[in-house]
Amino acid sequence: KWLLWPLLGSALLITVQAGNGTISRQQDFASTTSINAPEGRLGPTVHPTVPATLDAMWYAPSTTAPAPVAVTNLARGVQLLDLNSNPADALPLVNAPALAATDVADYARYYAGIALLRLNRLAEADAAFAEVAARRTDTQLPEAALFRQAEIRESRQDFAGAATLYERLLDRRLGSPQIALVKLGAVLSAAGQRERAIQVHRRVLREFTLSAEAAEAERLLDSLGGFSLDSAPAVQEELARADALYKVRKYDRAHDAFTRVRDRLEGGDRDRVTMRLAQIQAVNGQHRAARDVFTRFVGHSALSPEALYGVVAANRALGDHGQADALTEHLAVRHPSHPLAEEALNEVARRHVLDDEDGKAAAVYTRMIDRFPAGAFAERATWKAGWWAYRQKNFRETIRVFERATASFPRSDYRPSWLYWTARAYEQLGQKPVAVERYRLTATDYLNTYYGRLAWQRLGGHSEASVTPGVRRESMAPPTAPPNVPTIRRLIERGLYRPALNELQYAQKVWGDSPALQATIALVHNRMGNLRLGINAMRRAYPQFMAAGGEELPREILEVIFPLDYWPLLKGNAEAHGLDPFVLVALAAQESTFDAQIRSPANAIGLMQFVPATGRRYAKAIGMRNFSERSLENPEISARLGATYISDLHKRFGGYHFALAGYNAGEHRVVRWNNEAPGLPQDEWIDNIPYFETQNYVKRILGTAEDYRRLYGAGQMPSSVTRPVKKTVAPAKEAPTKRAPVKKTRAKKSPAKKR
Repeated sequence: KWLLWPLLGSALLITVQAGNGTISRQQDFASTTSINAPEGRLGPTVHPTVPATLDAMWYAPSTTAPAPVAVTNLARGVQLLDLNSNPADALPLVNAPALAATDVADYARYYAGIALLRLNRLAEADAAFAEVAARRTDTQLPEAALFRQAEIRESRQDFAGAATLYERLLDRRLGSPQIALVKLGAVLSAAGQRERAIQVHRRVLREFTLSAEAAEAERLLDSLGGFSLDSAPAVQEELARADALYKVRKYDRAHDAFTRVRDRLEGGDRDRVTMRLAQIQAVNGQHRAARDVFTRFVGHSALSPEALYGVVAANRALGDHGQADALTEHLAVRHPSHPLAEEALNEVARRHVLDDEDGKAAAVYTRMIDRFPAGAFAERATWKAGWWAYRQKNFRETIRVFERATASFPRSDYRPSWLYWTARAYEQLGQKPVAVERYRLTATDYLNTYYGRLAWQRLGGHSEASVTPGVRRESMAPPTAPPNVPTIRRLIERGLYRPALNELQYAQKVWGDSPALQATIALVHNRMGNLRLGINAMRRAYPQFMAAGGEELPREILEVIFPLDYWPLLKGNAEAHGLDPFVLVALAAQESTFDAQIRSPANAIGLMQFVPATGRRYAKAIGMRNFSERSLENPEISARLGATYISDLHKRFGGYHFALAGYNAGEHRVVRWNNEAPGLPQDEWIDNIPYFETQNYVKRILGTAEDYRRLYGAGQMPSSVTRPVKKTVAPAKEAPTKRAPVKKTRAKKSPAKKR
């Protein structure tokens, strides 16, 4: 992050002002100044109003009717083409004569063109695409067809013809004009029109600097000798592009751009470019060479903070932590308000955490948040400092730190934990009225989350155990819908989910995004079997589901956020081991999102994500014969092993929080954490887990289990479940169950180290 310090100046402005910490002695990383907590009452989050009806929340069809057999087969053919299966198998499904009389005839013709193109029947494919491209509609289909026609001309080496089509595309309102531009530049070059090609590629670099297409344009422009930089404006334009690439960490491209302009610059600009190139060296592990450059600029009038930090970081990377610590203090004294001073202090604190010196780390974090209350590291530092204070029973300090951050970062992911533990601290101090107010605020903003439910439980013994719903639902005039919405509804109704998704993404690019578009994208992903993508999209569309009143959102919305599959299997295995079935369901949702064939980069496999060694050990323990790695892709085997393992952990440690932590981080770590802090209450034990990922893992599963219990506990099951489709898809003879392409594998990460 230190490489991005020019961006940090735009950090959130807050009303609480902090004085600069004073330095009392060399390497006194813990020195701090006192800052009062924000005055006045903290208030609930004001969420955007949610439409009163489901129909107004998305663009899905309100009713569905069985699709004709020809349309059902079209959907299956599209799936085959999505899977890159044999196009000869897909062609009769997407090119059936009966499709010409349906309301999706254009889509059938387009996908017939795709199948014909893959079969190298270019003339027939071109004719199909030409029919679609001639349509006057507000959908993405004519644009897609024109791209395919140009692709055919390129394959025939008709570069002039391809250029004409790309220019036709650029006369339209495109979803991705940069794609057409870079392709136009390439075919112009192939057609011998070098100067026009150079101008087109330069336009891509200028207007779409950070795009993937700009990287290709840069490569092609370089091959054409198009980086002449023969004027001062051209040099400044390339320098600005290099800076933009650097800020978003596209270091290889930034390096090339900085290298092009360095010899054409003088003075401060040249020094800055030299510094940037050294910083890129450091990113690439060339720490000694980078340090030599940084050392030259330590006394530079403008670059001194970056240079000094560069020396600090290089020394730390080379293992000289003593020198790095001394220089960190020098940086903090010499440039007390610079963002890099905060970053350097954060590295000191992080090393204390890794060395199990949590008290020293907390002192540094406290210094950081007092000096940089709105800094890039303030949210995490606040949590570490405030939690240490709570564990040391310094409840007033916990309140001071957490309440200030709650006011300063109203959208922080840490805010629920800050509010909850502020309430607990007030309760420990005997200030029950304020504690109740903080619990109510936590429940109001986050009732349908882990901390919101904890707060509600703490309110259970008080007469004030009530909250005001944080979700407002009103009938309102809907925003203007994109003109392709009728088409989107029709495609969803017909089960043509891939074309529907393409239209939705086109609408986002051309007419702008909205919660209704995001929610419809979520639904389509859910119907395609991309459950995790559906979850994430719906959470972005309606984050209000977390607040009090969010549980009253339409069930159809909540079922996308909390999809359910393999319920009889998971419930049966849970009951066989005396487990809470909703905890086992939430565990499967977290581990695999109910994808029985998923495989992580760490080779964890299946519904419950077992690595083969653990699976083999538990298979032997329960007397399972003929176990193999492939067995873990069997959901019945995976569910049985997972239930057995979590049951053993639960019996051994005596609580789901212990069992889940062991499932994620290893049972030996649970033993160690219990020995290090015996007898902690459950909420305190969970937040005391030193692995940040495991903390969140346990909280997420315990919270999600309650969401599943609320949605499905009364026996209400989802109306349908879509699983990833296999590559063998037979034509339908009657309306079939909806299926969809295989979703991408979600990686299962190992627990993060202490930080």
